[in-house]
Amino acid sequence: MGKFKGRLAFLRDLDALGPTQAWLESVPSEKIAHFAGEARVTNVADLRKVLDEDKRFTLIVSLLHTVRTGVRDDVVTMFCKWMTAIHTKGRDQLETLQEVHRAESERLLGVFGDVLDGVREALIPAEQQTGYESAGAAANAQENRGRAADRGG
Repeated sequence: MGKFKGRLAFLRDLDALGPTQAWLESVPSEKIAHFAGEARVTNVADLRKVLDEDKRFTLIVSLLHTVRTGVRDDVVTMFCKWMTAIHTKGRDQLETLQEVHRAESERLLGVFGDVLDGVREALIPAEQQTGYESAGAAANAQENRGRAADRGG
C-alpha cells in the first residue's frame, strides 16, 4: 500500500501544477508524445538555451502531461490489482465460512434426525415399533380370536 500512496501523492503534486490537458487541447497526441520525448532527452541547461519561450513551455508541458498520464495509469492499475486482491481474499474467506457452516449444518441435521427418530419411537406403541413385531402381534391376535371362536366364545 506504500507504493500506491506514494504514486497517489505524486499524482496530486502533478495535478497541482495545472490542467495540462486544457493547455494542450489543440495539439495532436502524436505531437505531444514527440515533444515529451524531446524534453525527456534534453537537460535543464539545454532547455534554458531554447530561445523560443513558447517551444520551451510546450516541451515542458508535454513532458508534464505525459508523465501525469503515465502516473494516473499506474495509480489505476495499482488500484485495480489492490481491489482484485481484496476480492480474492474475501471470496476465499467466504468459501471457508461456507465450509465451516456447511459442516455445522450437517451435524445439526444429523442431531435433528436423531431427535425425530426418538419422537417417533415415543409416539408409536411398543408392539408397532418394528414391522416384524407388528406382523407377529397381528398373527397372535388373529390366532387368539380363532381359538376363542372354536371354544364357542
